[in-house]
Amino acid sequence: MIFGVQPTRHNGDHTDQSIPLDLLQQAKGLVFLTVAKAGFVMSVRDGTGWMIAQTRDGSWTPPVALDTVGVGWGALIGGDITNYLIVLNTNRAVQTFAQKCSVNLGAE
Repeated sequence: MIFGVQPTRHNGDHTDQSIPLDLLQQAKGLVFLTVAKAGFVMSVRDGTGWMIAQTRDGSWTPPVALDTVGVGWGALIGGDITNYLIVLNTNRAVQTFAQKCSVNLGAE
């Protein structure tokens, strides 16, 4: 699951941006990313962050640095910076996310 962590107000509170506590308690890993994106029809994005994963004994690993880069196309003019918290619910999700390289195709 991916949650944007940019705060927005809805009726004076942040409840629409909160992550359920039981989801966090069952998480096998957490990824924190800050991604900047800019473009005009073609876009580029670059981001950095870190990941932690739960070990078999229930403790957490030290943070591991991450980097993400990409290009895209679509109806985009301008740019933005977004902070993400990605909750990894399974050990397989942690292993998949921790791979050296992944490719993601899509349009904006």
